[in-house]
Amino acid sequence: MYLDPTTVGGTVNQLNSEFFVQAWNGQNQLSFIYLDGGMPLPAGSWFFPSVSLSGFTGSVTDLEIVFRTYNQAWVGTVYFDNIRIQ
Repeated sequence: MYLDPTTVGGTVNQLNSEFFVQAWNGQNQLSFIYLDGGMPLPAGSWFFPSVSLSGFTGSVTDLEIVFRTYNQAWVGTVYFDNIRIQ
């Protein structure tokens, strides 16, 4: 994942953001696992979050990657590369 902010500084404050994978079985949410480790998300460099799918219980039909900010103004582009599911 790479965060390319259009604002100066650009690191995403962890207190006002979330980055996680959410698992679904059809329309039913199974669970979610955080990928940010409780730390600020760095801007301007690649970082490599990973999660084990064995952490999800039940039959998974969909995975949703969620990156969102709340009370912090952050404008930029988020890049994902080499997404691997195994």
